[in-house]
Amino acid sequence: MRGSVRRDGPGWSFVVDNGIDPATGKRRQVRRRGFRTRKEADAALASLLKAAQRGDWMQPSVHL
Repeated sequence: MRGSVRRDGPGWSFVVDNGIDPATGKRRQVRRRGFRTRKEADAALASLLKAAQRGDWMQPSVHL
């Protein structure tokens, strides 16, 4: 997994690529918005990536 931080209107956001959905063949991404500073967005991104590395985080499934 890898991600990026970007300016989002008055605040900051990050996007993380989470592989390819085997059912649809489309990219899966995780987006989080609403951070006041780039530093907050960077910290949240790092935290999510660490949790994913440890296996403590899984993207919620949108398929029923």
